[in-house]
This record gives sequence, structure tokens and C-alpha cells, in this order.
Amino acid sequence: MTATKAADFWQTVLAHADQLRLLSQLTPDEPGWQHAIKGVRQAGEVLADAVAAFDERLGIEIDNTPTQDGSAIRLAVTCNGDPDGVDAVLALTAAAPALPDGLIVHAFKPPVPKEVMADFGVIEFADTEVRFQDVRYVAAPSEDSPGRYDIVCFLAPEAAIDVDENIPGITVAAVVLGMGLGELKVMKLVARLGVLLTNEPPANSVSAWELADRLYSTSH
Repeated sequence: MTATKAADFWQTVLAHADQLRLLSQLTPDEPGWQHAIKGVRQAGEVLADAVAAFDERLGIEIDNTPTQDGSAIRLAVTCNGDPDGVDAVLALTAAAPALPDGLIVHAFKPPVPKEVMADFGVIEFADTEVRFQDVRYVAAPSEDSPGRYDIVCFLAPEAAIDVDENIPGITVAAVVLGMGLGELKVMKLVARLGVLLTNEPPANSVSAWELADRLYSTSH
């Protein structure tokens, strides 16, 4: 049954391959760019339904990522940070057939490269702009979960937004941490994430990307 569902998902991907790959063949100033973006969005909606049919805990994220030969459309299969969905992600990506050139698959949402983060500089949450470098973290080994870390994120008070649940600032803290570490590393290495709203983060606090380097070096 699972194998059949996986095959159904990948057949859906292949059926939309040309629609997805078109974006990687254009630049923003070329005719057809907006049409290609619309096509990727439409295909993304279909793939979201298809991956949920395989396992309702899973989702799909699509981006145009640089490669040695130019760029490719990357399909990241995600369990949205739910550890119970890890095996489902691995099973689905392991079942992937050979994909056409310009289309690649990735298990879990990968980290955003430092150079990409530097180009953008800011991210917008609910009409509030937050500079990546202003989102700071301090990690300490978890006493309750050996090999993992309790992390505190230091944010300016205006980074707290309406969609935060229970912990003001948690949305920005979690999203930026995931961008720096990547989905799988967050699940493996982070025991707890807390937030302190302040305009004066401690001197030893670091960005999510610096934190990723430190956690990776100490966990290997």
C-alpha cells in the first residue's frame, strides 16, 4: 500500500516536471518569468495534495536552487519538524525514480546558505521586517536530553507577532533557526527553544548560521 502511494506521488511529480523545470530555465528579466512562477505555484498545490495522500504529516517545498550547471528546481519533502514523520520522509524520498535534468529531490528542508541569507538581509513576518543578524541564539547542553541542546533566542520586542502561540516571538525564532540549521538538524539537536524579547542580546549570542557551525562541530 505504501509503495503504491509512493509511486502515485512520483508519477504526479513526473507529470508536472516540465511545468516545474521551466522556472529554472529562465531569469527574472526574461519573458515568461511570471508565467513560470504561476506554473510552479499551480504544480505545488497539486504536489501538496499528492504528498499528503502518501502521509498527512508531510508537505512539499519548492525552490529554484543554484547548481554547477546553472540552477534546478528542488523539491524538499518535509515533515514540518514533526519527528514522527521522519521515517515517512525517508521512505518517500528513497522511492524517488530518476528525475529529469533540472529537477532534484531533497529529504527535509535544507538550511538556507549563508550567502543567500546575506543577499536578502531581512525577512518579513506579518508586515514586520526582521534582520537575520538581529535574531540571536545561545545554546547549552540539555540536562534532560543528552546530545541535544536547550536554545534561547534573543529578539527585539517588535518581532513578536499575532500568530505566536503562548511564547511571544517563537514564530520568528523557530523559522530563522530552521533556516540556519535545516529541518533535520533542528529535530536531531534541539531539545527546547525559548525566547527572550530584548534589544540587548548577550555578547556571546550568535546568528542561526553561526550556531549551526558550532552545534555541528560539537556533535561530531
